[in-house]
Amino acid sequence: MSEKVQILSITKSKGVSKKTGNAYEIYKANIAVKAVGFGAEGQAKGVNAKEVDLSADAFIKGFSFDYPNEFVVDAGGLMSNGLQITSISKA
Repeated sequence: MSEKVQILSITKSKGVSKKTGNAYEIYKANIAVKAVGFGAEGQAKGVNAKEVDLSADAFIKGFSFDYPNEFVVDAGGLMSNGLQITSISKA
């Protein structure tokens, strides 16, 4: 499922777990999502950042772009939890 989103930043974290000794690489994207107020009197305006998983391939391709910027991404519903951006291209 392709969606147009504003990506604020992308990051790669790499290291070795102190607990297990296993190597890791973690790729993340911070996307802009509509701010939502909660409660009976809740109000909101603007956007919040939401961190989502990013595939290694999408990170490599996306690293050449400037941020923040609008992109078309494949993920299958970024507003849900636990999903990963698997491809990225300029909007």
